[in-house]
Amino acid sequence: MNLFIESLADYLIREWDHTFNIMDGPREARFIVQSLDPLGTLEIFQALDTHRLVWLQTQSITCHFRVATALWQDWTDATQPETQSEKAIAELLERDWIDQEDRLTWYRNRTRHDEGTDGLAIVLVGLNHATDQGGLSDFHRIDEARIWREMDESFVRWIKRINERMGLSANDNEIEQFNTVLQQLFQVRPLRLGKLAEFLEPLVSTGGCYQFTDFTERFFKQLFLFLSETI
Repeated sequence: MNLFIESLADYLIREWDHTFNIMDGPREARFIVQSLDPLGTLEIFQALDTHRLVWLQTQSITCHFRVATALWQDWTDATQPETQSEKAIAELLERDWIDQEDRLTWYRNRTRHDEGTDGLAIVLVGLNHATDQGGLSDFHRIDEARIWREMDESFVRWIKRINERMGLSANDNEIEQFNTVLQQLFQVRPLRLGKLAEFLEPLVSTGGCYQFTDFTERFFKQLFLFLSETI
């Protein structure tokens, strides 16, 4: 799971818990997330399903995790056979995590009383593909801009996760210096958070770094290659 998908999942879980824990609140959490790729969507739904099981230990709740119909259709048109994306789509279908009937209005109107449970959580992925934009008013919309604000418009949280995951023991000065580099990169060459996370993920998962300077050296080498290929 890359850093952007992790941030999305963390935010969804935090807001879900907040909604359920409000005293005398409706205990109905509805989210619609920006359109993602199949693998990222599957990873988010898997994280949410794990959290669902935690809630079920203490009370009855109902959860609906679904991919918007139009997004699923775009995936199907663009996906090549025998790829990770195809496998992710197959698993999403198997888990009934794709809205094949375009039922946005149904999910908007559904209540926990309809379900007969103590709480209701609905998470739809495909904000950019929703065919009924007017039906989104009751959903908490989540996109890169919202996640960026949640990150305090800083990459420090991501850098700390990289540091912990790789066991590099970076100090505060190194973390802040690398944050400055990423901030400057975004100003000079605007990139989406999702794309940056995809760029960072293989650098993090490869291993073989013993100090934070090893990682930053790897980052700059890969960045040079990337920029050379795109100029």
